[in-house]
Amino acid sequence: MQRDTSGKKLKTLRHISQISLVALVVYLGFRHQYGTGISPLDSYCPLGGVESLYTWVTTGKMLPKTGFSNFILLGTLITVTLAAGGVFCGWFCPVGTVQDWLYVLRRKVVKAPIQMPRKLDKGLRGLKYVVLILVLGFTIQGVTLWFADYDPFKALFAFELKNPVTYVVLGLTIVFSLLVERFWCKYLCPLGAILAPLAKLGILQVSKTEACSQCNTCLNGCPMGLSAIGELGCVNCMECVSSCHKPQATVVQLGKIKRPLAHGLVPVTGVLLGVGLVLGSMGMGIWETRTTMSRVAIPSSIASSTSEYPPVESITGMTFLDEVAKTYDLEAGEILKKAGLDPNQDPHRPVKDITKPLGVEVESVRAAVSELIKSK
Repeated sequence: MQRDTSGKKLKTLRHISQISLVALVVYLGFRHQYGTGISPLDSYCPLGGVESLYTWVTTGKMLPKTGFSNFILLGTLITVTLAAGGVFCGWFCPVGTVQDWLYVLRRKVVKAPIQMPRKLDKGLRGLKYVVLILVLGFTIQGVTLWFADYDPFKALFAFELKNPVTYVVLGLTIVFSLLVERFWCKYLCPLGAILAPLAKLGILQVSKTEACSQCNTCLNGCPMGLSAIGELGCVNCMECVSSCHKPQATVVQLGKIKRPLAHGLVPVTGVLLGVGLVLGSMGMGIWETRTTMSRVAIPSSIASSTSEYPPVESITGMTFLDEVAKTYDLEAGEILKKAGLDPNQDPHRPVKDITKPLGVEVESVRAAVSELIKSK
């Protein structure tokens, strides 16, 4: 395969991939919030697979708002990382992309970069491992997606602006991304805490050759602020390759094989593996962005040992109405009638898709179920 040494072409390909993923996530988030038929953004996040793993292994159930899609995305991401290093973070992660855009915007106004002191930078990079531990600890304890309220991914793309915490997270993400390039990725991302060590094991790696003059131009443009190519935290964004004055100074290698490969092979491998595994799971019928009510774990904050029925708070917008009726030994029509809705609607739909077009909140269905149970 002929090497692609065009830095401009690599940049263009990267921008296309970044814009495509941001557009997809914006569509999913917007469509769930203001449309019908789309599961919450939580079910499209690979971190949800990490968060749900303990509950699934110990109880066979999933956390609320997650589906088997989270495990598929997590497995896909690990596979991609082991094959092509940190390419997901550098080429596809929507949060990373927004940070890139914000930093470029700031540099157009204030050109001078803000350099984090080396010792402080090194110390702060360990924070993401602390964040990961906290996320797992609180998630296991609460049996819920504890991190969702503090996740920049949700704050940026879920369009759920009712929680004041969301505004705080959104504001801090924007401010720190303007000041420090890829602040979240470097210091706080719990998913990055998992992927960074795995990326070091990646089969496809960028490395220097004897043609390198040690001018360090490649490192000056590194968005992750690394001191060496391939260092822990590298996201294979190829900015080092694009900025190098000597195309022969860097190569992509397959493991320990010295034969140079095209730089574009890294993102292409990521795309082919990622899309292939996701489409394959859909073809096999195991892609699932929602979980039936009987297989959803009940958060500890609402769990009750005194009732024979699950607490009505466990009814979510994506719970099918006929599932609700079956779980609480009720008729779908009587639930709708009690909630002030047309009782003749198709019950094999998510509650949100029934209530939202009519301007009614899911809480009305919960209240109706609660009243009907009490009147038994």
